[in-house]
Amino acid sequence: MYGCSLPLMLAVCFLGGFFRLWVVLGCINIFDIIQTKIIYHFGWQYVHNAAIVLYALGMTAVVSYGMPASALWLPLVLCGFGHVGVFIVLTVYAQATANFAYYFQILMLLGFVRTGIGAPIGDALYEIALTGLMNLRPDLELAIRELYGYSVIFGVFVLMLIAASRFKKQIYSTLPRMQSIYRRL
Repeated sequence: MYGCSLPLMLAVCFLGGFFRLWVVLGCINIFDIIQTKIIYHFGWQYVHNAAIVLYALGMTAVVSYGMPASALWLPLVLCGFGHVGVFIVLTVYAQATANFAYYFQILMLLGFVRTGIGAPIGDALYEIALTGLMNLRPDLELAIRELYGYSVIFGVFVLMLIAASRFKKQIYSTLPRMQSIYRRL
């Protein structure tokens, strides 16, 4: 029988409050950035996506059988900060591109896609991947670490794609053109 001790319950409550604190700080940060326009929306969207990747990297390092609950504070901080920032930036993009008559419908669709479709599909993909990894390695800790590792690799790849799409002109200017390649041949 698995029991739950009082210190563990207090640690989980403390971490839950810590997570909420960083969600609020993420909201304040995004609101301040939008008001002062210090960095473009792309820069903050990139920072918050990187925070989500760092969350997965932190969970890769932290997950173990004897892990204390207090070891989760930094990954939870990064997770809360990243998700709030991404959701707020998407909402600002929707506001900038939609007419007022359709704005609330677009917000409803964004919320539905994030929580109604995206979360179950993501959970199902992780469940399938974890089941496959458990078939290869019966150790749960190693399978979870490997799954977080694959998430980090995928997240870094997505960050590279986002950066490449943003800086297309700079990337294309450094690549040789076909005419110059033909001349050298």
